[in-house]
Amino acid sequence: KYGLMRSINGGESWFLDNDTDFPMSWERMAIAVCPSFPQKVYVVFNGETMINGTYKGCFKSTNYGASFILMSDTPNVFGWELDGNDGDDQGSRDLSFIVDPTNSSRIFAGGVNIWKSENEGDSWSRETWWTHNYVPIDPFVHSDQQHFYWKGNALYTVNDGGIFKTTDFGNSW
Repeated sequence: KYGLMRSINGGESWFLDNDTDFPMSWERMAIAVCPSFPQKVYVVFNGETMINGTYKGCFKSTNYGASFILMSDTPNVFGWELDGNDGDDQGSRDLSFIVDPTNSSRIFAGGVNIWKSENEGDSWSRETWWTHNYVPIDPFVHSDQQHFYWKGNALYTVNDGGIFKTTDFGNSW
C-alpha cells in the first residue's frame, strides 16, 4: 500500500494510516493545507514521466489526511494547452500548489500555466497563459511555476521568468 505519511505529534514520528492507495508510479505530488481550516488537506499528483505524465488528480481530505477523495483528474492543470486538453506537461519539475489561507475552497495549481479552483478542486479555470501571444485572453505569467506564496491578500508565484503577483485571486498579475 502506498499513500501519504502522517504525523500527529509535530513530526516526531510518522505513519501511513490513510485509506487511499495512491500509485507508487505517480512521479511527483504537492500538498496544500488551509491555515483557517487545517483538517482540510489537498494533494495533487503528476504522472509517471515528463512526457505523457500529466495531471493525475486533485484529492481532498477533511480529516487531516486520514482519507482522501478524488475531486478531479481533468483538465490537465500542468499542461501547455489553453483548455488543459493535452497529454504533456512539465509537472515532474514545475509543480506549485497552494490553498487560499482565508478560503479553504479556493486553490491554485501551477505548472506551465496557473489554474484556479473555487470549489475544492472539483473544476478548474486557467488564470494565466505562458506566452505573450494570448495576452488579450488571459494575463501573461511566465511558464514553469516553481513556488506559490501568500503575503496578506497577495499571491506570489516564482517561476523561470521571475516573480509575479496578484491581489485579486488571479484575475490580473
